[in-house]
Amino acid sequence: MRCFMILLLCVLLAGIKSSAQTFSRKAGDAAPSVIKELNSSKESLQKLSAIFDEGFEAYDDFSISLPPWTTLDLDGKPTWGIDNVTFPNQFAPMAFMVFNPSATTPPLTNSAITPNQGFKFAACFSANGAVNNDWLISPALVAGTNTSVSFFVKSYTAQYGLERYRFGVSSTDNQPESFTILTGHNYLTAPAGAWEQKTFDLNEYNGQTIYLAIQCVSNDAFIFMVDDFRFATSLPETSSITGLVTDATNGQPISGAQINIAGISTTTDEQGNYSITNIPAGNLAANFTANPTYGNLPLSVQFNDQSIENTHTVTCSKSGYLTYSNNQVEIPQGGSLNLNISLSPELEAGNLRFVLNWGSVPLDLDSHLLTPEIDGNSYHVYYEADGNATAAPYALLDYDITTGYGPETMTIYQRRPGIYQYYVHNYSESPAITTSRAVVQIYDSSGLIQTVQIPGFGSGNYWHVCDINGLNGELIIKNLIMATPPVPNLKNTSIKNITKPSNLNRYINSWFWDFGDGNTSTAQNPLHTFTEAGNYTISLTVNNGTAQHTEVKPAYILVGTQSIDLKEITNPIKIYPLPATNELKVVSTERILQIQITTLSGILLNEYRPESTDIIVTTNHLSSGFYLMHIKTAKGSVVKKFSKI
Repeated sequence: MRCFMILLLCVLLAGIKSSAQTFSRKAGDAAPSVIKELNSSKESLQKLSAIFDEGFEAYDDFSISLPPWTTLDLDGKPTWGIDNVTFPNQFAPMAFMVFNPSATTPPLTNSAITPNQGFKFAACFSANGAVNNDWLISPALVAGTNTSVSFFVKSYTAQYGLERYRFGVSSTDNQPESFTILTGHNYLTAPAGAWEQKTFDLNEYNGQTIYLAIQCVSNDAFIFMVDDFRFATSLPETSSITGLVTDATNGQPISGAQINIAGISTTTDEQGNYSITNIPAGNLAANFTANPTYGNLPLSVQFNDQSIENTHTVTCSKSGYLTYSNNQVEIPQGGSLNLNISLSPELEAGNLRFVLNWGSVPLDLDSHLLTPEIDGNSYHVYYEADGNATAAPYALLDYDITTGYGPETMTIYQRRPGIYQYYVHNYSESPAITTSRAVVQIYDSSGLIQTVQIPGFGSGNYWHVCDINGLNGELIIKNLIMATPPVPNLKNTSIKNITKPSNLNRYINSWFWDFGDGNTSTAQNPLHTFTEAGNYTISLTVNNGTAQHTEVKPAYILVGTQSIDLKEITNPIKIYPLPATNELKVVSTERILQIQITTLSGILLNEYRPESTDIIVTTNHLSSGFYLMHIKTAKGSVVKKFSKI
C-alpha cells in the first residue's frame, strides 16, 4: 500500500509540473499578419481635462497602437514571447502592448501576470538580447493647480532581472529628447512580488500644457507591466466666450444681436462685439460621418468619428436675419474661446447660402463652389470668378475676406440638376487649415439647416465641406481634409481614397459602432462592408472615462441591389425646419397622396392625406427623439428621417 501511495503521489506531482505555467521566455518570429506600430506625429492641438484615467480596458486585446497615447519603439528589436502560450503580435518589434492574460491561448492564470485591476494592462516585452528603449507617452494634459500623477508598475518575474523604467515630463512636445527625467540619471526597478504604486508631484508645471512619459529601459528581462495611470489637477470650473457678429453678405458688424449659451444671454454692442463669462463645463458629444451613404451591393463605407468634448450650443438672433445655431461649440475648460458669428439675411425660396467663419489665422481661407453642367458648361465659382446671381452659374461669391476671421459668403440663387461641390481652400497654406477653428453655416429660406465644423485632424490644404443635390437641395456632408480639391462626381456611388483621420489629442478612449446589420466595431474610424440590401440605422457610442454619449442616425445608409440613379434615391421632397419643434412643412414637386409618421420600429403615430403639393404637419405632441416620415406621391414613395427636440 505504501509503495502504491508513493507511486500515485509521484504521478500527481508529475502531472502538476507538466501542466503548470512557468516564467519561461521563448524567442520566435512575429506572424506575417502582425500590425506594425505607427509612431504618432507631434501633436498640434491641446485638450483640457482635470482628470485623465487610463486602465487600458477599452483597447483591443494585444493592440500595439494605443491612441491617444504615443508609443515609440526606439530599439526596434524583436521581443521575447511566453513559452507554451500564443497571442497576437507575439515576438513583434513594439513598444507597449495592451495585454489580456485571460485571452491568450491557453489563458494565463498565473497570479504573477494578473492586472492590478480589470482584465488588461500595458505590457512592454523585453527586446531579445538587447536593452529596451520603449516609450509610452500621454496625450497633451493641462496642469492647473494641485497637479500629480500616479500609476502602478510590476515585473512579471525576477528570473531574468527586475524590469527597469524611467519617468519624465515635457512642456513642449511629445518627442523623446524633450522630456525631463524626474527619476534622475539612473532607473527605477519594478518589483516582482506585487504591484507598486508610484506617485509624482507635478506642481512645478502648473499653468502649462505637458506630456508625461514612461520609458522602459530593461536589460534583456521579460515583461514590464503598467496599469491604472491617473493624472489629476484642479482647473477653473467656468469658461468664457467672446466674438464679433457680422452681416454675412457685407461683413458689417451687427449691434443688438442676442447671443445665448448654457442659459446665459447677452447682446452685441455697437461694434458687434459680445462677451459671456462664467460658462459651466460642457458635454461629451458623439458624432460621425460616412462616405458613401448609399450605393449597390456590396457597399463599403468609411465611417469617420467626429466626436468632441466639452461642447455647448450657441444661438444668435436678430430681427431680419436667419437665426444662427451651433450645437458643437467646444470651449476649453477654464479657458476662453473666440467665436465669430455671421448672420445671414433672410433668403428667397430656392436660395442656398454658405457662410464661412474662422479664427485670426490662417489669414486667407477661400470658398469654392463647383457646379454641375448648366446650359452646356460647368462652373468654378471662387475669388477669381465670383459668378452671377441672375445668369449662369446662378451662384455668387457675395463677400471675400483675406485678413482672417471671415465671413466669406457663397450663395446659390438657382439650383440646376446635378451635384454641386462646396469646399474651402487654405490659400495662406500656413498654419494648417485644421488649426483655423473654421465653421460653415448653411442656410435656405427656412433658416439655418446645417452647421459644419472643420475637423481637428487630417493632412492637406483643402476642406471638402459638402455636396449639394441640385435637384432637391439635399445636403451630402463630407467634412474631410484633403491634399487635393474634390473633383466632379455625378453618381457618388463609390468610396474615395481619402486620408483616414487619426486620433491625436482627445481623451475619448473608446468607440462602439452598431452598423444595424448585426455587426459592430470598436475601431475609431472603421471601414464596413454591407452585404445585404436595406436601410441601416447607425449608432456610435463614445466614452472618455468619465462620461458616455450615443449618436443615432436613423436610415443613414441605403444599400440597393440594382443600379441606383441619383434622381431615384433623392426624391424631390423637402421637409423643414430640422430639427422639428412644433411643426414641419412638407413640400413636393408632385401631389402628396399620403403621409405617415412612425417610430423607428414602425409604430404608426399619425396619418395625413393632403392631396396637395405641400402640408404643415404638427409635431408638438411628439416626444424628443427620432422619427420616420413615409411620404406617398403619384410617382412613388420615399421615407424621410427627422428629429424632434
